[in-house]
Amino acid sequence: MATYNGQKFIREQLDSLAAQQCLPSELVITDDASSDKTVAILQQFAKAAPFPVHIHRHEKRVGYRANFMRAAGHCISDVIAFCDQDDIWSPWKLTRCVEPFHDPAVLLTYHNAKVVTEAGERIGSLDHFASCRSCRRSHCARYGEWGARWVSQKYFVVRYWSFRACGKYLWTITI
Repeated sequence: MATYNGQKFIREQLDSLAAQQCLPSELVITDDASSDKTVAILQQFAKAAPFPVHIHRHEKRVGYRANFMRAAGHCISDVIAFCDQDDIWSPWKLTRCVEPFHDPAVLLTYHNAKVVTEAGERIGSLDHFASCRSCRRSHCARYGEWGARWVSQKYFVVRYWSFRACGKYLWTITI
């Protein structure tokens, strides 16, 4: 997990991680020099989390890409599932995403996600907003007003060794 001034939503994401049917073997967090209470919330969660939590804090901002890459570099598990501080994971996310990795030939899994407002009201899916990104329909063009996002690095799960082998190239792909 990469964080930066995420106190508004991070507790909900942490709770959704702790509620996974298949708990993560670790939670690696890199904080990009937050100036709010993000780190304090993380430290409080780490004390009671049902899995190990490792918090790494940058003294100076490095930006979201470098922050995610540094988080991945601290991981020791075979499979990495990226998440943002404002995500909310369904309880079955890790169970479904990790299952394909029982086949050693599988390197990556991808999934769609619901897009919600700050209040948690569903406004679409990532697939919908990705397809609307270039259209001019008013309901699609307003995605920025809703804070909607489309496909990004957190919606895939990747085998650790394959990420380490080609990770620097993953961030240059334009979707």
